Amino acid sequence: MSTSTPWLSNSFPTSSRLDVDSSALHSSLEGISLSESTLSESYNDSGHFASFVTLVAGLERSLNNEDPLFLDLDIWLSSNRTVIASGASSRVEKVGWNSGNFKGKYKERWGNFVALKYTRHHTDASRAIVNWKQLLSEVRALLHEPIRYHPNIVRLLGITWGAVEGMQSNFPALVLELSEMGTLAQLQLNSEESLSFDIKKKLCLDVAKGISILHACNVVHGDLKHENVLVYPNRDTSASVKYVAKISDFGGSVMDLGADDFRSLHTPTRPWLAPEFFSSNGMSEIELKLTDVYALGLLVWRTIVDGQNPYLPLHSDAEPMSDSQIYQMKCSNELLDLAKEGVLHLKLGIGSDGIDTLHYVFENTIQFIPSLRNCYDHAHRSYASRVALRTDATNCT
Repeated sequence: MSTSTPWLSNSFPTSSRLDVDSSALHSSLEGISLSESTLSESYNDSGHFASFVTLVAGLERSLNNEDPLFLDLDIWLSSNRTVIASGASSRVEKVGWNSGNFKGKYKERWGNFVALKYTRHHTDASRAIVNWKQLLSEVRALLHEPIRYHPNIVRLLGITWGAVEGMQSNFPALVLELSEMGTLAQLQLNSEESLSFDIKKKLCLDVAKGISILHACNVVHGDLKHENVLVYPNRDTSASVKYVAKISDFGGSVMDLGADDFRSLHTPTRPWLAPEFFSSNGMSEIELKLTDVYALGLLVWRTIVDGQNPYLPLHSDAEPMSDSQIYQMKCSNELLDLAKEGVLHLKLGIGSDGIDTLHYVFENTIQFIPSLRNCYDHAHRSYASRVALRTDATNCT
C-alpha cells in the first residue's frame, strides 16, 4: 500500500494572502499552553458577568496591539437579522454592520455582514452556569493568539451586549466572521454535483490543520463534525481550490488539563464520538486528543461520500444502522473495514493512489484502540501524525 500523502504533508507554508497575521502567529508561539492561565481561576458560580469581563480584559492585553474586543458604540448592528443556526443552547444570526467603523485588523476582510452568536437563557440555575462556562471556553479558545491568527479557525471579531428579541437572554453575544457558504454539511448537501476529489482533500486538510493548532495549544475541540466546520472563499486567488474550511463552535472544548487530570467531553454528538467515550468516566489530555483524531477520520469519510451519512449500509435495500449497531461496530475494527470498503467504488475517479491515501488516513484515525490512531510522541506531549495533524506551529509544544 502506498503511504505517500502529498495532500497530508507535515509542513504547511503560510501565504500572506491568507486570512492570517503571519507575524503575529509566529511571534506568539512561545508559551502557548492555556493550562497555566491564571484567568481560568476567575470563574466561579457567582459573579459570572464580572468573571467574563475580567477574562476578556486579560486576554485582550495579550493580543498584538488590537483594539478593544468590546465593540464601541459607533459599531452599528442592523435590527434586520436572519437566523442561520439554532440549537438548544445558542442561536446564530446573520446581521448587517457598519464594518467601516470597525477598528480591528484586516477590517476590510469581514464584509458587510457578520454572524452573531447568542447564548440562550435558562431559568435553571445549573444550566445557566453551564452556559457561562461554555461561553468562557469559546472566548478563551478563540482569543488565544496562535488559535486566533490561524487561517483554519473561525475569527472572533468582537463581543457585544443587548437582550435579543425572542431569546430572553442578556448573555454577551459573540461577533464572528460570517460564512456565506455555510457549513461543510450545507456546502456538500446543497451542491448540484459532487465536489472534486481535490476540493475534498483540501477541505479535509484545512480541518486537520485546525485540529493541529488546537492540540498544539492543549485544547481539545470535543465536537468535531461537518456542522461545526464553516467554509469560506479562498483569499489566495492563485490557489487551485477556491475554498477554505475553518473550525467553529468551541463551547464544548476542553482545556487546562494537568498531567494527572481526567475529564469528559462536554457536548459531543453521538454519531461522531470515539467508542471509548461510552466506557470511560474520564480521560487524560492524550486520550481526549485522540477522540478528536477519531472524529477527524469520520469527517474525512463523510466528506468523501459527499456529506451523506457514512453509516448507511453498502447495500441500498438494507435497513439503516441503529445507534447500538454503530457503537458495536466502533468497538472493533468493523467500522474501519466498512469505511475502507465504502470508498472502493471511487477508484475509477481517483485512482489507486487516491484509494490508498484514504485507506491510510482511515487506518490512522478510525481505530478502536486509541494508541493506534497515530504515532504519539509522549516525550514531547505532542504528536506528529502522518495524517496531517501537524503544522508549522507544532514546534511550540
